[in-house]
Amino acid sequence: MITVSPDGSTKTEKTTLTGVAPKPVEVTSRYRRVADGVPGSHAISGVWQLIDTDVTNHAEDTTFKFDNGKLVMTDQMGGSYAARLDGAPAPFDGNPQFDAVSIRVINNRIIEESDLKAGKVQQVRRWSIGSDINTLQARFDDTQGHVQEQTAHRVR
Repeated sequence: MITVSPDGSTKTEKTTLTGVAPKPVEVTSRYRRVADGVPGSHAISGVWQLIDTDVTNHAEDTTFKFDNGKLVMTDQMGGSYAARLDGAPAPFDGNPQFDAVSIRVINNRIIEESDLKAGKVQQVRRWSIGSDINTLQARFDDTQGHVQEQTAHRVR
């Protein structure tokens, strides 16, 4: 569904993705208008710039905990692992993109996760805990020149 604000300056797109995860993923994207459409055109016409995107049903929510010297991860998409913090590979279950994970401590606020498939690194994730301990900066590098950065917030 696409809606345009009454003043025509912003639009919101809500999409439901199926087949990419065990359950539907709801995505909401917000845009700002950077150029009008031709006179008389539909309100959605024109040029739009992406402001932000959010998974509104929290399908991407991930839980981390430390248990018996291992970092344990579970996510709403079905992925999970329990890995030592010494860089040794451990099984990555429930995600067809990866079959193993390697976790290494950078310092007391940063860990680095390397996701592997058939022994080859497919993605490097760096998790940095903010000084407020409620904010997490995440950096995802697909090792092919594409980097995504996100800010996450602790849910209580």
